[in-house]
Amino acid sequence: MTVNRKLPDTSLEPSGEFAESIRSFRSAIHHIGDHAAGQDAFSVWLAPARKRQKSAHRRMVLAWAAALGLLFGGALPLTLHLSHETPTHHEVVQNQVKDNSSDTALLEQVDSAVSESVPDSLAPLAELDNWSSESKTENRQ
Repeated sequence: MTVNRKLPDTSLEPSGEFAESIRSFRSAIHHIGDHAAGQDAFSVWLAPARKRQKSAHRRMVLAWAAALGLLFGGALPLTLHLSHETPTHHEVVQNQVKDNSSDTALLEQVDSAVSESVPDSLAPLAELDNWSSESKTENRQ
């Protein structure tokens, strides 16, 4: 059995100087194709891009981890500080009793100061007023 191979049709091939230019172009394209087939075309620019993406992802994870660390690091002493300052029920009741006794003492002091007819600083004026009122009553009689 014979296999008929189709041979290129030579009648369609250009001739002369133009044919030489076409052959040179064709051989250059085949040479570039053979050279490029051996390596991944995307590896030239894809590998650095992937490396930048991974490093950016690592930086983002590190930033979030640092933010959470600062948040919890700052919140822990604050909660411990607040728990030590929170008074118990017994302390609150004692403080209220002290406040009530100091309030009553203050009210008694205010009552005694208000119940005086004339404050100490105005006592000389009150005496003058008494003298003037006595002299007026004597003059009228």
